[in-house]
Amino acid sequence: MLTIKEIAVLAETSVATVSRVINDDPRVTEETAKRVRQIIETTGYSPKRGHKSVTRQKKILILLPTLSNPYFFTVLQGVEHNAVSHGFDPFVCVTHRDSATEKHYLNMVTSGEYAGVITFTSTLSNDELNKYASKHPFIQCGALASGTNISYIAIDDTAAAYDAVTYLINSGHQRIAFITGFTKRAFEVNRRKGYMNALNDNGILYVSEYIAKCDYNYTGSYRAMETLMELKEPPTAIFASSDLTTLGVLKYMNHNGIVPGQDMDVIGFDGTYLSEATSPAFSAIEQPGYEMGRAAFDMLLEKIKDINFITKRIIMAHRLVLRETTKPL
Repeated sequence: MLTIKEIAVLAETSVATVSRVINDDPRVTEETAKRVRQIIETTGYSPKRGHKSVTRQKKILILLPTLSNPYFFTVLQGVEHNAVSHGFDPFVCVTHRDSATEKHYLNMVTSGEYAGVITFTSTLSNDELNKYASKHPFIQCGALASGTNISYIAIDDTAAAYDAVTYLINSGHQRIAFITGFTKRAFEVNRRKGYMNALNDNGILYVSEYIAKCDYNYTGSYRAMETLMELKEPPTAIFASSDLTTLGVLKYMNHNGIVPGQDMDVIGFDGTYLSEATSPAFSAIEQPGYEMGRAAFDMLLEKIKDINFITKRIIMAHRLVLRETTKPL
């Protein structure tokens, strides 16, 4: 009796394709399906009972852009716990925000190795995403997928940034710096929009020098602080676009005798364990990462069961958690 792997060799195709033919998957071309079925009939191959869905129904792929941000681990934990409770095995790959790497991993889903994928801040164009998601279960978690037909779950980054900056304004600050990334990913654009809206709504003049760009690590934000504090009128408050960059802000302040919450107010973004593990603990916009992860898997499962299931766009609530780096109102 031939194995499914041997059937694939004889049919000059992949094991995943043979599995699809056995499971009557409509994505296989008629020519390929006919060739596989002829070999199966000729050899008398009979799939083992329960063969269906070992790969397609029990494995999901999770694509992380980086391993350096603890926020992603919080979301990942939510996905993992929910997936395992439904009998799925989650597999994690890191794209390093490289489109070629992302496409390589997505091809694993295309080939039938995984039932579906959950990704963060995809590098692909909207057209590519729409084309992929029309055929395969695909969920974006933690970032909007505006202009696409993709189901996603995220917070309102514009509103979150607006809340943080408004708090600083209400604390008496007008020279508020915003430390963000170099790229124009959706969450960066929306957080900057919230920053700008808060200034505008409170009649505060926008100063371009108060926008500092850096890599998402404490070294980059430390250098950003050096530049900001060399200005003729340096900022009196800092809004940092991630917990990681907030660490560099606090390190600079510590090295230069600036007391957070007294000499300068600081608010970070993400609300991971880092915000409480530092001394002083810093105020931050908290994202419900674990809950988003669980919900992302629920949405993926709906698409796995029915690829034509309605597109969902879920916005979860954020909250501003105040700690030692901001003065009370």
